[in-house]
Amino acid sequence: MAAAWSFSGVSLMSFSGITVSPDGSRVWAQGPDNRPYLDPVSGGPRESIKGVNPDERVIQWSENDQCYVSNLIGIPQRITRVDIATGRRTPHKELMPSQAAGVRRTELSMTPDGRTVLFSYSRLLADLCVVNGLKQGSRWTSFEIAAPVLRSAMPRIIVMMLFVLALAACSRTRLDHGSLVIAMPVATGWVVCGDKRKMSNLVEPTEDEVKVIELGPGVVAAATGLRRVIEGETLFDVVEQVKAFARTRPFDARDDYGEALAKALGADFTRLVPERIWPQVEKQEREARSAFTVAIFWVTRAGLPRWADVNFHLVAGPRYTTRTTNDSLATTNKLRPVVLGNLVLVDELQHGYQPAFAEARRDTDVRRFLIAPYLWRDRTATEADTFGHRLIELTSARLGELQRKPPDVGPSADCLRAAAPRT
Repeated sequence: MAAAWSFSGVSLMSFSGITVSPDGSRVWAQGPDNRPYLDPVSGGPRESIKGVNPDERVIQWSENDQCYVSNLIGIPQRITRVDIATGRRTPHKELMPSQAAGVRRTELSMTPDGRTVLFSYSRLLADLCVVNGLKQGSRWTSFEIAAPVLRSAMPRIIVMMLFVLALAACSRTRLDHGSLVIAMPVATGWVVCGDKRKMSNLVEPTEDEVKVIELGPGVVAAATGLRRVIEGETLFDVVEQVKAFARTRPFDARDDYGEALAKALGADFTRLVPERIWPQVEKQEREARSAFTVAIFWVTRAGLPRWADVNFHLVAGPRYTTRTTNDSLATTNKLRPVVLGNLVLVDELQHGYQPAFAEARRDTDVRRFLIAPYLWRDRTATEADTFGHRLIELTSARLGELQRKPPDVGPSADCLRAAAPRT
């Protein structure tokens, strides 16, 4: 279980992360006197450390209460093994760049056994140019003096400018999101349909998004809202994180599965997405009911359709909510189609009064699936699949009449089926 850690007057002694002891009980930190200390995570007095100098940083813990340290600045980087209890120091490795000129900052990472070291460094270089032909008393302008230097350095300057422009373009944050999923309980299980429109804050909409996936045998998951965060590379992808969770804990239909998934997704988001991006996600959340939603649909061994959903919220602080159905909804025929995402048109069809949609409300399929009492045992997977595609097409065509912004639901759809497990 993760623990919160907070001490005043200390700073972490690693640029690459918090250096925590293998048992998770202590954190290596630097005190107000610039000397290294071990701070207990659970609280208590700091431990002074023998054998570690103020100008050194810890780069890795080892077994038997020992650690590896290196000098904070300068080259070569000298790695030393320190016994924390006795202060005994044992030289381990010495690392030196092949070109030492201009080295400014170094970073080290090491495996616990000390056999493998990742050594990185940054360099700042400059060119020294010699100008010949100047005569005493000549009145050359500064431009005339600098012109040869500029001509020689111009290719390098152009390359640098192009690199900076490319980096700026890559660093723009791109948010993709989904919009509409409808899941219909039928006699054989579920039919879950999601539109394929991919909306983004940086690129034009496309029709290649996947919002419904197979989570396991007879289990379908669907995602709406925020889909992924991209900044040069993909930082967070809801569907991929759901798949990763299912690999560590395959779906087991237990009541706590949704809550465990919610905790994992929340932890992944806060760990992978920098806080400077959160306001953009919050802005998107205010237009919906949550930052993103993941729903799971399955069928019990008794043949009853069930579903659960996970809603992640960022406004007012990272948090999540979960819901799940029970078997009584299915046995009493109160289980109706589940609609996630953009509900404007569906609400109008079910409860609206605008004359422009009167014809659609009278449509036989719309009444059977959205308006009239829904008897899931009387619905087949084939007709539900057909209606799912048709509803998404209708939503794409008519959504612009109900909201000011351009429709974020595309006409094409994917549909997957969840059937009862075989006994």
